[in-house]
Amino acid sequence: MTIPTNPAVQHDRGLVLAGVCVVVLMVLSLWIYGRMARSITAATDSIDQWTQCDVLASQIQTLRTQPSMADDRVMQDSDMTRRIAQAAAKSSFNTQKIVSTTYPDAHRIGRTPYLEKPTELQIRKVTLKQTLDLLYALTGGGSQLSVTQLQFTTPHEESDRQLWTVMTTVSYLIYEPPTKNTGS
Repeated sequence: MTIPTNPAVQHDRGLVLAGVCVVVLMVLSLWIYGRMARSITAATDSIDQWTQCDVLASQIQTLRTQPSMADDRVMQDSDMTRRIAQAAAKSSFNTQKIVSTTYPDAHRIGRTPYLEKPTELQIRKVTLKQTLDLLYALTGGGSQLSVTQLQFTTPHEESDRQLWTVMTTVSYLIYEPPTKNTGS
């Protein structure tokens, strides 16, 4: 036995079914589009992160090839004297004009893990050019040394106003984190 069906009802069912299929397809399309958009965003973020990593790797490589800015130990006074003599020879500086060299103790720079180790030089009867040539030879060329103080004074007894007395401090950094006191 068959149930008589009305063709209009079947047509309405077909429209409803077609409408449901269209809605399902639209929801499915929106869901797929959302997944695709998230995937594109994730891929773009990955490219950005890779680019940043590549830049950082290049910076690390550059820093590894550069001379270090701080030493990990205190240089012996005799090593510093040797460096001064080498710089004097390189700049054709008469070492007899260096009247004193003192080596004060290293001191901590603020609350940093760095110590500054100074060497004080007193030089007499030199021209500005001679002084600057010596200091350039001492601190240039990848040296860790830097001039931290420079003072020129005119000697009172000299008639030649081209000659100066120079007090200068040449320093270098030492990496030495402070030790924590475990007592008390």
